[in-house]
Amino acid sequence: MMMKQEIAAIVILLLLLVGSLVNIRYLDSVTEEMLSLADEAMDFARAGDFSAAVQKAENAANYWAELDGYTHIFIRHPEIDATTDAFCELLGELYAGDVDEALGAHLKLRERLLSMARMEHITFGSVF
Repeated sequence: MMMKQEIAAIVILLLLLVGSLVNIRYLDSVTEEMLSLADEAMDFARAGDFSAAVQKAENAANYWAELDGYTHIFIRHPEIDATTDAFCELLGELYAGDVDEALGAHLKLRERLLSMARMEHITFGSVF
């Protein structure tokens, strides 16, 4: 009887590990996609094409919004709020046509996204 419980516990732990690794890979993938769109938006803004910059930033923000079902389960709510605010700040500066302020907002968004993804990675400190 004890052996079956130990095997079940090991199987559950392995499933949790695999689930965590799949989650990390997925989050890294969607983070990379949003970063790519935000970077493209800044490239357009630097070139003076604010309509294209806004379109790319809106695409990134919409992609973030579409992840709502995932993020509200796997990401802490303060991180969700801070990332949403960073998207809104970038969009506001692009709508205003201010490339210098947009650059700061872009850097803030990049850091929010990268920080959120890093927090989900398995590290020695997160295990022990």
